[in-house]
Amino acid sequence: MNSRRRAAALAFTLLFVTATAFAQPLPATVTLEDVIRLLNERSPRTVADRASIDVTAADRIVAAEQARVAQALSQRRLQVRQAFATLLSRQQQLSVIQDSLADLQRVQDVVRGRAEAGERSDYDVARIEIETERVRVEMMNAEADVDDAAGQMATLLGFPGWSPRATGTLDPSADVPTDVEALWATAQQRRPSLVAIRQQQAAARGGLFLAQRERLPVPAFSAGTQMTQSVTGTSTFLGFSMPLPFFDRGQGAIAKADAQIRAQDLALEAELAEAHADIERATTVLAKRRAALSELETRVVERVPTLRRMSEDAYREGGADILELLDAMRSVKDIQIAHVQQLESAKLAEEAVVSVAGLDAQ
Repeated sequence: MNSRRRAAALAFTLLFVTATAFAQPLPATVTLEDVIRLLNERSPRTVADRASIDVTAADRIVAAEQARVAQALSQRRLQVRQAFATLLSRQQQLSVIQDSLADLQRVQDVVRGRAEAGERSDYDVARIEIETERVRVEMMNAEADVDDAAGQMATLLGFPGWSPRATGTLDPSADVPTDVEALWATAQQRRPSLVAIRQQQAAARGGLFLAQRERLPVPAFSAGTQMTQSVTGTSTFLGFSMPLPFFDRGQGAIAKADAQIRAQDLALEAELAEAHADIERATTVLAKRRAALSELETRVVERVPTLRRMSEDAYREGGADILELLDAMRSVKDIQIAHVQQLESAKLAEEAVVSVAGLDAQ
């Protein structure tokens, strides 16, 4: 199959599979497993990359192309996993703001009632109404952030018009280790970038073998019959020929193949060094993100319910004014949002470790 036919076949395959993917309804709510399955089975970019394997089949570099596609898919899988975590975080931050707005509206009704009874001033009413409207605007921006995060994930998967909602948890996973040597042992076998370079090494060695074989002279045999007209008769002939490589012994092709092998060997050494450093970086970041999360939860987040109760009791009993109550309510909201953001940071760091070590390689 020539290159034009291969390109046409690739285009037809991509068009057919993409049309089929769009014809099937996409889920409105997804888990992490759902989005990874969509990436593997229905994403147009994944379909296009895998179709390229068929195009290169005739060029004897299928294994190298498969490794390249696996590496590209691994990179997109990391992006999708992190986009899912970000969407989940934005949804939870929106939920915190919605709860805060509900609390403000509840307190606002109390303040209004007490102002009508002459127990609170109109200033208290105006101040809490302004704060309520400010948080309402904050909620509108948070809703936009959720839509943006959903759109980012839809873009990565290649599904226009899709705005999913994520279900799952941002809690730390016990399945993601931070032991560098254990991760390095796994990465050497499963990290897609290393697998890809080793396949390219194999292709380069195959090129050297082919160049060495093609430099050998190939004998040619011929045989047949010949009829003459001037003197009626038939003669039979046999022939044998062999090129003698006095000047061209295939040195150029062999030298080129040798250079390609050396280049791939150096590329592997560089990738090994970079991969090990990448694992060290990712595990260090993950350990510190988890430590910060633990510190925040034990020293700050656990005290939020007490802070909320004390602030409302103090205002109700006259021990605090409206500004102190609003400051406490704002602090509660900010702490809860900071907790969600720290959970997201730790989850993004986990996904980075999963990717650099090839833990999710398929």
